[in-house]
Amino acid sequence: MASLVIRIANNLKKKMHKYLFQLKINTYNNRNPFYEIESLPNSDIKRVVLFGGQMQSLGRFKPIGRIRDIATTFIYLETIKPIEPENRYHNLEKLCQMICLATGQPANPEEVKIDQNTTFESVFEEYKHSNHFEDGVVYGGRVVEPNPIEKVVAYSHFLHKIDSGNNEKFENALQTFCWAYELEMLPNPHLKYTLCMTLYLSSINQLADNPKIKCRGDFMCTVCGDKIPNKEHSLSSHSKEMEKLIRNLITGDNVDLAVAQTKKLYSKIRSTYLHDGLLRGNERQGGFLADIESEENQKLVEDSMNLSTLNRMLIELFLQHQANQIDKV
Repeated sequence: MASLVIRIANNLKKKMHKYLFQLKINTYNNRNPFYEIESLPNSDIKRVVLFGGQMQSLGRFKPIGRIRDIATTFIYLETIKPIEPENRYHNLEKLCQMICLATGQPANPEEVKIDQNTTFESVFEEYKHSNHFEDGVVYGGRVVEPNPIEKVVAYSHFLHKIDSGNNEKFENALQTFCWAYELEMLPNPHLKYTLCMTLYLSSINQLADNPKIKCRGDFMCTVCGDKIPNKEHSLSSHSKEMEKLIRNLITGDNVDLAVAQTKKLYSKIRSTYLHDGLLRGNERQGGFLADIESEENQKLVEDSMNLSTLNRMLIELFLQHQANQIDKV
């Protein structure tokens, strides 16, 4: 009897919880029909596979015409614990954010119910899409790459190498980037060109080191000449630390341009918006759309696109750089 109880307990421990999620707006256009990924750190995942599947019905509407011929991204998961609100981030949401970073498309998961006794092979056969790759075609998103899902494989591989501190930096910056990206989907231009740009800057800021107190010397008043004794002050700043990050990760002719743009926007948008409440959408003069043809507003749109691209690049380079540093030790 005791041995039977032990066997049952061991079987329960080994039981996998199987999930299938569809990312309906995330177009799958990759060379391989599926990619198996290393399970993420701090998760309960034992197996994760991303594959190109058939577009399922969108609420009351079924896909018609050309939409039916486009593969959408599916996530197949096997976990040792059920996905609950308290572990959902590490078991699902972080993975979706990595997919958003890699593809430049939204990655909002919707669960598809599957039999718990099934296998990935059976799920793949049922939901796979025969047209998973059209070379040279870009369906959506800002990422123009032939194989973006393969980057998620690399992200996961790098995450297993970096330490907990840099992993937390990556998570914070990635989540902030994805929040900004979601805001860009909204029609309200004041959100799109104010808060989302603030979030992109904050994401870059989160990758950089915090300014450290480096001096306890005296200050001298420039007006009266009196000394202000024993005043802690820093020889650095958030803006300077962001510049260090960019110069450490980016090489070539564009590094100075990236630094200049970031420092300009940090002062013009982030600091001004957070500290003074001055929004950048001209809403006090009738709104952003009131003068869409103006040179200033057109530059604002351009700055937003460039900042988003820079933010994405820095997150990827940060993860790769930190993993490579571990390899050198």
